[in-house]
Amino acid sequence: MSFLQQAAKSFNAPNAKDLGPAIHQVGGKRKRSLNKTPEQLMNDYQGYVYKAIDYISTNGARVPLYTEQKVNGSWVRKNHKGMQPILQGTKGSPSLTWMLQGSITYRKMFGECFWYVNVLENSRKPYDRLLLYPQRMKVIADTNGMVLGYEYSTAQGQQIPLSTDEVIHAKYFNPANHQRGIGPLQKAGLYVDAERNTVEYVANFIDNNATPSGIIVLPSTTGATQFDAFELQWREKYGGLNNAGKTAILQADGVDFKQISSNLKDMQLTELKDMSITDILAMFGVSKHMIGISDEGGLGRNSAEAHEYITNKHVIDPEIHDIVDTLNDAAEAYFGDEFESVDHDGAADGKWRVWYESPVTEDKDYMLNLVREGGDVMTLNERRAKLGLSPVDGGDVLVDSNGNTLTVKKKGAAKATIRIKVKSKALPASLKTAEVTIKDTDYTGEQKEAYRLSIQGKQTAYERRYKTVVRSFIDKQLDQVLDDLGAKKSLKSMMDGNLNASKQAKELTDLSIGVFIDLLQEQGDLAIKFAGGTEKFVITQDAKNYVRDSLERAHLAYNEDIIASIGRAVSEGLAENESLQQIGKRVTQQYDGIKGYKMNRLVRTETLKSSNEATLYGYQQLGITEKEWFNNPGACDYCKSVEDMGNTGIADVFIEKGESLTDAEGNERVFDYESIEHPPLHPNCRCVLLPVRLG
Repeated sequence: MSFLQQAAKSFNAPNAKDLGPAIHQVGGKRKRSLNKTPEQLMNDYQGYVYKAIDYISTNGARVPLYTEQKVNGSWVRKNHKGMQPILQGTKGSPSLTWMLQGSITYRKMFGECFWYVNVLENSRKPYDRLLLYPQRMKVIADTNGMVLGYEYSTAQGQQIPLSTDEVIHAKYFNPANHQRGIGPLQKAGLYVDAERNTVEYVANFIDNNATPSGIIVLPSTTGATQFDAFELQWREKYGGLNNAGKTAILQADGVDFKQISSNLKDMQLTELKDMSITDILAMFGVSKHMIGISDEGGLGRNSAEAHEYITNKHVIDPEIHDIVDTLNDAAEAYFGDEFESVDHDGAADGKWRVWYESPVTEDKDYMLNLVREGGDVMTLNERRAKLGLSPVDGGDVLVDSNGNTLTVKKKGAAKATIRIKVKSKALPASLKTAEVTIKDTDYTGEQKEAYRLSIQGKQTAYERRYKTVVRSFIDKQLDQVLDDLGAKKSLKSMMDGNLNASKQAKELTDLSIGVFIDLLQEQGDLAIKFAGGTEKFVITQDAKNYVRDSLERAHLAYNEDIIASIGRAVSEGLAENESLQQIGKRVTQQYDGIKGYKMNRLVRTETLKSSNEATLYGYQQLGITEKEWFNNPGACDYCKSVEDMGNTGIADVFIEKGESLTDAEGNERVFDYESIEHPPLHPNCRCVLLPVRLG
C-alpha cells in the first residue's frame, strides 16, 4: 500500500480515545497553559474560535491560485504543466479550495500545515498531493537545525519516513523552534479558556438552579482531622465548573452555610465573556462585524465594507501570500531555474512563479474612495494633491465624485450641438435623436482611468450582491441533493428533478435578474454623464433581453458543470461501495469547489458584461456613433490588440465570431463563442468602452 493510500486511510478525524481529555483537573482547579497540547487545541476549535478560523479559511480558500510566466517584462497567466498536480490535484484528490481551507485552518490552530506530495520515482516531479494532520508529523533535523526529512504517524500507529521533496511545509515563524510553526490559537489559550469557562459556568449555574458559593461555618470544637476531611469532601462534591451554583446539602451538627456572593448579573459574567470574545477575535485579526456581531453602529454597508477591506488586506492576503511563497520555494526545488521564488519584479523573461488573485480592493479604488470623502466636486489636480501626487496637464478641469468632467459655461459662449440618428439597437421613439454637447478638449488619460475605476467600483459592488444570490442558490441546491441522497433517489431521478440543468439555470436567472436591472441603471447613468448627457438612462427591452439571455447561457453552463461534478462524485462513491454518509461528504466537497473559483469567475464575468452593455446602450441613447476600447493598466496582449484596432462604429463589433488574436509569443486565441462588441474579452477583464468625441 502506497503512502498516499495509507495517509488517506488514516484521514479519519482522531477520535476521543486518540486525543484524550482536553481539560485536566486536580482538586477542582483547572490547569492552564499558554502552550497547549494538540489535543487541547482540537478541543478549543469551537465557539468563537471556530467562527474566526472558519471566516478566514473559507474566504482565503476562495482566492484563485495559478502560475504566471514573465513575458516582455510583464507577468502573464499561463498553466505550468508540472505545477498543475500540486495546484489542481488529480482525479479523486481534494480540490484546491479544500486544500487551502484546511491549510489555513491548521496554520491558525497549530501554526503550520503539511502537504504530502506524491513524486515520480525517477524524476522526483510531483503528480499528486494530500493534506496531512500536522499533529501527526515529526520534523527530523540535524544538530544545526537543517531539516533532513519527516516522519508521519498513521492512525494505526505506523511510522512512515518521508523525504524533504515529499513534503511542503508552510509554517508561521516560531522563535522557540525554527523547525515548527506556532499559531494564534496556541497563544490565545487564556482568552479561549475564559470565554468557555464563562459559558460553562452560566450553563451549570442555571442547570443546578441554586445560589453561588459562600462561607461554611463549622463549630469551634471541630478538630484538624475533621476539618481536613470536611474540606476534601466539600471540594470533591461542590468544587469545579460542573458544580457551579449547585445546592449544598450539609449533614453535620452545627455546620452552617452563609451566602456571600451575588447573582449572575452582579458577577458581570456577560461583560467578562464579551471581553474574552473580543480578545479571541483580536488574536486572529477578525472584527466582530465579520462574524455577524454588531456594535452600537449596527452592520451598515459602509462599516461592513471597511471591516472587510481591513480583514482582506491585513489577514487574508498575507495568509495566502505566505502559502504562495512556500509553494514557490517548492516549485523552485522541483523545477530549478524555471521558477523565481524571491525577486519577482527583477525576474528575467521566461521565468515562472506561483501567484494569486489578491482579495484586496485595488489601491486605486480605495484611494479614490478616500478622495471622494473630501467633497463631491474638485479638479483632477486637487484630487491628486490629496493623494500626494504632482499635477498633470489638463488637470485643472472640474470633475465630480465619479470622475466625470464638468463644463463651466462662460457668458456668451457658444454651445456646439449635433443631431445624430441612432443606427443600432432598437430604442424608444423618444430617444431616436438627441442633442449632444461637444466639448472642445479630448479626454485626458487621467479622466479615462478615473471613469474606468468608477465603472469597476460599481461593478464590484454588484458583483458582491450577485455572489450572495448565487451562493444562497448553491447552498439550497446542496441541501436538496443531500435530501435526495438520503431518500435513496437514483442519479437519473435527481437529474430529472433538483439537478435538472435547464430548470436550475432558469431559477437562478429569475433570482438574479433584479440585481442586473439595478446594475444596468447605475452603469447606464454613469456612462451618459461621462459622455456629456444630462438625462436618465432608459433600460430598453432589448437590454433586458440581452442580460437575461446572457445569464441563462452562463447559468446553464455553470449548472451543467455542477451536475457533471456531482455525477462523478456519486458514481465514484457507489463504485467504492461507500455509505450514503460517505457519498454525501464527497458531494459536499464538490460543492465547496463549485463555490470557489468557478463561482467567482461566473459572477465577475456576468457583471462585467452587463456593465459594458449598459455603457454601450447609454452612448447609443445619446446618439454617439463611435466607441473606443480602453484597457486597464497591465492588460493582456489580446486586449492590447483590440485597443490598437482604434475606434469602431457604435453598432459594430471589434472581433467577429470565429476570428482570432495572437499574443506576443505567437499563441493564438480563437473567439468561437460569440462576436465581441464590448469588454470583457476574457474572465477578469477590466477594460471598458469609451465614447468617441465628435467635432
